[in-house]
Amino acid sequence: QLGKNAFVGAYFGGAIQDGRNSQGNLFVRTTGYINLAPNDRLTIQARFESRYHLDGYLENEDLFSLTTRFRLAGNYGMRLVFQKNVSTEASLSLGYYW
Repeated sequence: QLGKNAFVGAYFGGAIQDGRNSQGNLFVRTTGYINLAPNDRLTIQARFESRYHLDGYLENEDLFSLTTRFRLAGNYGMRLVFQKNVSTEASLSLGYYW
């Protein structure tokens, strides 16, 4: 934990999965992330992951995501997500949290 508004973490591990999209059945990965909470209404997470496929046609794969959540009022919130993997995706959603 970095102060009271930031948290940094890392993960080393792997997975067994159903082989799809030429990814194969086994991979190991390294993930790093930071969670920021500048105030009680806004949270931000940046995440980077590098996957090394042990079988299949893909050799390695890098993923990046940036997620922000803004509490509007009460239990309502707005979330903005940007992800970069094989393709780039962005989404904006409104939600009710209970």
